[in-house]
Amino acid sequence: MKPMKLTETTAFPQSTGWVAEPKYDGYRCLVSITDTSIELISRNGRLLNHAFPEVVSAFEERRTKLSNELPLVLDGELVCLLNGYASHFPAVQTRSRMSNVHVIEKEMVSRPCQWIAFDILNQPNVPYRERRKQLLSFCKRADIPALTPLGGVPTLGVVESTSAIQALLTTVKRYNGEGIVLKKQLSPYNQNIRSKDWLKLKHYRLVPVLVTFFDATNGYFHGSVYHQQGALNEVAIFKHGLLPDDAKTLANFFRTKGTAEKNGFRLAPSIVVELACIGLSGGQLREVSFVRFLHHADPNDITMTTLFHGLYPLPDIVETTSLDKPLWEQVTKADYLHYLQAVMPFMLPFLYQRALTVIRFPHGTFANERFYQKHIPNYAPAYVNSAWLEDICYILCNNPETLIWLGNQLALELHIPFQTIESSKPDEIVFDLDPPSQDQFGLAQEAALDMKQIFNRFQLPFFCKTTGGKGLQVHIPLEKQTLTYEETGRFMKFVADFLCQQKPGKYTTERLKKKRRNRLYIDYVQHAYNKTVIAPYSMRETGFAAVPLREDELASPTLSPQQFSYVDVLRRIQQFENPFIGYERERVSKERFIQLLDEIGI
Repeated sequence: MKPMKLTETTAFPQSTGWVAEPKYDGYRCLVSITDTSIELISRNGRLLNHAFPEVVSAFEERRTKLSNELPLVLDGELVCLLNGYASHFPAVQTRSRMSNVHVIEKEMVSRPCQWIAFDILNQPNVPYRERRKQLLSFCKRADIPALTPLGGVPTLGVVESTSAIQALLTTVKRYNGEGIVLKKQLSPYNQNIRSKDWLKLKHYRLVPVLVTFFDATNGYFHGSVYHQQGALNEVAIFKHGLLPDDAKTLANFFRTKGTAEKNGFRLAPSIVVELACIGLSGGQLREVSFVRFLHHADPNDITMTTLFHGLYPLPDIVETTSLDKPLWEQVTKADYLHYLQAVMPFMLPFLYQRALTVIRFPHGTFANERFYQKHIPNYAPAYVNSAWLEDICYILCNNPETLIWLGNQLALELHIPFQTIESSKPDEIVFDLDPPSQDQFGLAQEAALDMKQIFNRFQLPFFCKTTGGKGLQVHIPLEKQTLTYEETGRFMKFVADFLCQQKPGKYTTERLKKKRRNRLYIDYVQHAYNKTVIAPYSMRETGFAAVPLREDELASPTLSPQQFSYVDVLRRIQQFENPFIGYERERVSKERFIQLLDEIGI
């Protein structure tokens, strides 16, 4: 069986009877399940089981409870979810090409993939509306959940479907998704046919580039942008969208004004165009088409920064102001807002339902004025959620538009408590490793690695991030709403005291700076109710971000607290580099933690 194909559109259908689903940037994949086999089949008929073993295992776990329904075939998409609406295509593509078992196992940890169901094909001739009911019923029996915008990402999920087409498209754009699929509710499943009953409407981003090369062998033009150091980076190859006369005129201009090279002609940066694309992969824009010439644009302004602005458009609902205001050296307010939109998929899960404390810098970091804010102001828009705790009505950053609104308020640092508003119990442990100075950052690395050895001994997860300042923070995710601060405090004191006993000349738990005697301070007492910690990916006044680290990075002698500017983080997330990806999966249960306290005898 081969999947039904989609027809691309640029507008909503004019007729009634349509529903919409999020479109994921992944690999189309049929799943065939029988009593004896599970097969992941690409749209070209290639077996993908070897590359996505976590998906195969998830179906294996469910097969016994579904024995009465077999055989069956499901249609869906292999994805690497950033959130409930967006997938990181390069991770899926790379995985599909892998064959080495050990490499695949490592990728399953650092870039886990998922499979999202959107059709069931046992009765392909019945209308989509009925098949959707069958699919939801099946998924309920199979314990395959619906996706949530920010919740923990399951290995198997079922796609959202709604008649609120415009609202879904708006939501998909807010979450940096690829677009939507429009399906006629009465449509049968026509396998291997490009049907107008299924339409795809993509979320194209508009980016400016410099036209720098014309390939005379195939008629394609190459687009570039300036790198920070002033060198040109080629990011696009395009021809689609150009009218024949425009393409001919542009080619002639290159021939007469450019410098001849092998296969074509190169021109000094002078022509700026706007291109439409769906994203960036391997340094190249994807699904590129020409939109228009930007005759009044300054070629010197076409940089990687402006490219990222286009790749991560801000939500239309947020009113932004003073976008050219400088916040840090060579960083404007516009740069910061687009940074927040880019890191949103990685950052929002840590902000969700937590009482925020922000530090606002109304005139950027160059002025001395800054202030803390906890309460929601009376001018906050309706999309900003809030919650009362004690006598303060706190801001909750539960959606992308609130994150951008906070950025527009020049909230440059976002600090979060260790518990959500629903609980007084922590859902994570965080040690703060504070060296005497930035030059002694290596002490923080050493302490974190020593801590990791202890965690390995107790079979506890280990997550570490920079603070954006001079130190590091070590996290242990906990089962939510189960352990008390007293229980976590006993363990944290044990670890801190043990490390100080092992290396008394290097580590201390002394709170008074004058008594630390040039030793690293292991801070565990700040892990308490309504105390806060810097959120992952938050910027700091220093101009650097709090960034999760891989283990090899933590051990590197070249690691620096000044390593992660906002530009560095943007490059990092383009590779889907998120060492906190397994945070939800690794939460330590109450039973395991209490057992550990008993083993230690504390």
